[in-house]
Amino acid sequence: MRLLGALLLMFSGLCFADQLWPVPQVFGFVYPATSEWRVERMGPVPRSGPYTRFVPYTVCAVDPLAAVSRPSQCTRRLVTDHPELAVIESTCARSSGSVTLTREGNAVLADIGGARHQPVQHFRFTVVGTCRVLPNGRPA
Repeated sequence: MRLLGALLLMFSGLCFADQLWPVPQVFGFVYPATSEWRVERMGPVPRSGPYTRFVPYTVCAVDPLAAVSRPSQCTRRLVTDHPELAVIESTCARSSGSVTLTREGNAVLADIGGARHQPVQHFRFTVVGTCRVLPNGRPA
């Protein structure tokens, strides 16, 4: 549960909307159905702050980015949506941010940038296969 909390804090700077949105094509072209995705942080780890102890974990979803995003009152729109690349922008009352998703084999790389001079965070969503646990928490 601590891992989920840490990831939710990580995405809080982007203020993703608490609404349904189209699944970016990059996820559908990697694996077209609900599947298990491994979420990993890429690049150097900051020496301080909430991201210093990020441990990779898995999530079962069609859109793993939506599954790990924190609900908010911000608006989110899919600016570019192609099988190899997607760009998502979010706008909040106090900040804005963007996510660039790039397909790489059986993985999707996410470059997540926020406002307020926050460094860009890099993540890899790798498809593991069919879900061992359904999104409702029950075994598959």
